[in-house]
Amino acid sequence: DKDYARLMLQGKVSAALRWIGNCKTSVRGCDEETLAILKSLHPESKDMETTAALQGPVLPTESVIFENIDGDLIQFCIKRISGASGPSGADAEMWLRILCSKQFKKKPSELAEAIANCAKKLATTHVNPD
Repeated sequence: DKDYARLMLQGKVSAALRWIGNCKTSVRGCDEETLAILKSLHPESKDMETTAALQGPVLPTESVIFENIDGDLIQFCIKRISGASGPSGADAEMWLRILCSKQFKKKPSELAEAIANCAKKLATTHVNPD
């Protein structure tokens, strides 16, 4: 579209990505033709190479490395990021509003603290994926 091209030519990449994110799109139905196209694009499966996996015991991580991760750090970092949304649909602006808005009173601070605790747990403990 011309709006997208204009924004990109002006060097406004974030604005162009925001414009794309605001466009109405739809998901293509999964009929036989679509499924055949997807299967033709998918590579053949292969056995995993043993060199790709970790070998031997997993060394524990010192938890002191991650002690400084807290709600304040999460809020500090969210104020400095930018970017488009992923599969969740939450872009950087939405996270900024959720985690730093005074509109929600104490809830943003509580959520930031919960995210920090989750990050620390994922970094320092074994989490069984099952």
